[in-house]
Amino acid sequence: MLAVGLADPSTKAIALAAIFAKAKEDGDLPSAEHVSKIYEVTNGPCGARRLMVDLYVLRATEEDVAGKKFPGEFMGEVVVGLVGRRGERKGMGWEEGMGGVEGYVED
Repeated sequence: MLAVGLADPSTKAIALAAIFAKAKEDGDLPSAEHVSKIYEVTNGPCGARRLMVDLYVLRATEEDVAGKKFPGEFMGEVVVGLVGRRGERKGMGWEEGMGGVEGYVED
């Protein structure tokens, strides 16, 4: 995801909105390869990484992760997210748990 590695905030916002919309419309999560690319081109905490983690915390099934190679840092963040959101996820839809894409877009 080249836009994440760029400094242009509007390009990043468009890219993140597209990822969010795809997950919302058809339930498709970014692939392990896409997650790996985002972790490769970003340094530390950022909106793109938070979006990947939250999508997997709130949407992923065993099929989405079993046998796939994700970055270790990502998987660690997913585990922390799962434990941290365990109580708040009960009876809550994934989109409600995440809010909107606006929380992931940075200036």
